[in-house]
Order: sequence, then structure tokens, then C-alpha cells
Amino acid sequence: MADRQLSGLSGLELRDRHAELGIIAQERAGETDRAVAYLRAAVSGDQPSARALAELRGIARGRGDWEQVIQLSEQEVEVSSDAATRVRLLEEAARIKLDQLLDRDGAAALFKRALSLDDHCQPALSFFADYYFDTEQWEDALPVFENFEAAIAAIDLDEDDDARIDATGFYYKYGVVLAHGGREEETLGRFARALELTPTHLPSLEAAAPRYFDAQDWEKARQSSRAILRLRGGTGDSASLTELYLRLGRCELELGDSTSALKRFKKALDRTPNHVAALQGIASIHRLSEDWNSLLSTYNSIIKYARDPDQVIQAYMTKGDVLEQKLQFTDKAVLHYEKVLMYDKTNWDATARLGQIALRRGELDRAGDLASKASKAAGNEHEKTQSVLLSKLCAGPDIFDVGTLLADVRADVGEGDDGVLTVFQGALEGDTEVARDRAAEAFRDTFRAL
Repeated sequence: MADRQLSGLSGLELRDRHAELGIIAQERAGETDRAVAYLRAAVSGDQPSARALAELRGIARGRGDWEQVIQLSEQEVEVSSDAATRVRLLEEAARIKLDQLLDRDGAAALFKRALSLDDHCQPALSFFADYYFDTEQWEDALPVFENFEAAIAAIDLDEDDDARIDATGFYYKYGVVLAHGGREEETLGRFARALELTPTHLPSLEAAAPRYFDAQDWEKARQSSRAILRLRGGTGDSASLTELYLRLGRCELELGDSTSALKRFKKALDRTPNHVAALQGIASIHRLSEDWNSLLSTYNSIIKYARDPDQVIQAYMTKGDVLEQKLQFTDKAVLHYEKVLMYDKTNWDATARLGQIALRRGELDRAGDLASKASKAAGNEHEKTQSVLLSKLCAGPDIFDVGTLLADVRADVGEGDDGVLTVFQGALEGDTEVARDRAAEAFRDTFRAL
């Protein structure tokens, strides 16, 4: 009877009658195969029936024919004029690709279509936040995280632990994406937010701690580093634990807790024997406590184990300064400054120190030669001014008119660094005329002060 009625219909009327008969056969008679035949007829033309597509999609879902569900959903998207419906259909198809077919790339293609219709589609944004992060597509990830942040911030996390965990992961990943996008100044705020939600989130702690350190926020750097140690239980690879103990030691040193700092630096040495940065940390503590012999011994170890010439130079310079200024072993200090020049012939610090020692000893020719070398090695106005002052003190009379001396220096250096001359004049305690040896002592005091 129904089939006979179809013979007189055509076009959209025939399409709609096929759809109606298919729905009746499925929902009233339970004749699925017959229903599918009618429904397929209703979707086979240039203008498929949306009702028939929806019914076929339901039948395919019931049969677990997921590929067919997706195909029908995409067809329905094409015939639907309602944007919200189209987005919903694409979301559902993408979720099937992801959950039933385990096709993440296929899901990405469908979610991308959903985003093209609604750039605030939360299921799509949630998917791409993970997808782009996992595949390290940092440029594509950034706008996704920017669009999704407001939705995450609006979630009530007080009573929903799962949502809190998801939000924690979102803010951590957002921080990483920002870092890869060169927006380092914005990263710490996201890691900090992740830690507000979950203070024990290890990836966020490991990302935040070095950034707090670099920002010289010593207390937060210490707190986060301590939390990492607790969560790791003191275990892990030697390199990362060494760096962690070093960072923690530096924080505690900056916060005035030298006892704890010393323990951290020693822990770093336990993990990586003869680690130069750890030895440098210990040397800093010896300097604070004015334990000069221990400091010299520690710098001997640094010289022995350092592979970076700059570290060796700094060690010799520090030893020289301690020998000269704290222990009054000037001859030994000279040997150390000369060692520096063996590594770097144009090192201004060592050259200038040797020059001021020669001046105080009355070795004017040697001091003048060193002053000339220091002038050539000077890397800034500060160093240039000191070099010219040293040269004037070597070449001038035995008794100096202070005003004339300073005017001569200023004439040579131009604008220069007048702070050097201000300190030098202060070291002379207001004297207007001074002997060379007195001027040499003032120059030494100026050198040390600067």
C-alpha cells in the first residue's frame, strides 16, 4: 500500500515520504532493514532529508557502525542551517573518532571544523589544548590556550577534584606553550596558578622553581625547591638533583641561612664530586664567615677541577684579593694576578691590581707600564678612568696638588666616570696636597671600594 502511494510522488514530496515511511518502519514496526531502505532513498538525492539522516545515524549508532555514524553526521552538517546543530554534530563525530576508533588525527580534523563554526567551542578547545601540546605544535597551541583560559577560570573547582586536576594541567601546559612562544614573562603566572590549585604538582614546581630563582624571588624559589625534594624523596638522576641542591643552597645563602646553604652545597658535592658551582657556593660561605684559609683551600679545588678558563681566572683573582687584602701576603697575591695574565693577557682586573701594587712599592716604571696596558684593556669608562689615574700617579711629581691631578685626569678621559675620582678624593680625606705614597694608598682604597 505504502509503496503504491510512492508511485505518484516526485522531488521533495517523494523524499519526505521515504523519510516518513522509514521512520514509521523503524519506530513503530521495528523493521530496521525495511526502514534503512526507505531512509537511504530519502538521503540519496541532491537535497537529503535531515530527518532521514538523523534516523539513519541513530540506527548506525545502535549497530555500532561508527564509520557510518560519522559519515551520516558529516552529511547532516551539510544540510543543516543551524550553526549550533552543525557544531554539535561535528563534536559528536569527533568524539567517536577519538573514543571508539582511536583516530586522534581524524578527531582533530572534525574538531577543527567545529572551531571554524564556533571559535569558543569548549570540547574542541579542550581537545586541541592536549593535541597541540602533545604534538609540540606550539604556534597552533597558543591561540587555543588563549581562547580556553576564560572557560577554565570560570569553572567552580571547590568541590570537583577531577576538574581541579584538569585545570592544574591546563595552566601548566599553558605556561610551557607561552615559554615556547617566547613569552617568558607570562609563563610564571600560569605555573603559579597551577600550584595554587595543586601545590604538589611536580611538573609545575620543576618549571616554576628555576624561574623564581632567575627572578631572584628567593623565598618562593626556596619553597618550590624544597617541595620538589620532598616529592622526589631525595631520589633522581645525579645531574638534576645536583642542580636542585645548588639552586636551594643559593636561595638559602641569599636569605641569610648560611648553615643550611652549606648543607645543600655539600649535598650537591655528594651527588657530583668536585662540582665547581658547588665549590663556589662553599667558597661564598667561607667568605661570609671570613674563614680565609678554608676559602683559599676551596679555590684551590676550583682551580684543579674547573674546565672553564673564566672560572679559573675568577678563582685566581679571588685568591689574590684575599692574600693581598685580608692576609697581607702581597708577594703571593702578585703571583696569582700574574697567573691570570697567563690565561688572559688583556685582563684588566689583574693588570690594574698589579699596577696599584707596583705603585705602592715605588716601582714607578713597572706601574706606568701596567697602567698603559690597563688603559688599552679597559672595557668601560669606569676602568678607563682608573687606568688614567694610575698613569698620572706614576708619572707626576712626588707631591701632588689634588685639584690639578683630578683636572688632568678629567682632561684625558672627557666625561669619563667621575664616580672613580669622587671615591679617590674621599679616600684622601680632604687633603689638597699629598705625597705619592699617600696617593698610592688612596688609589688602593679606591680600587677596593669599587
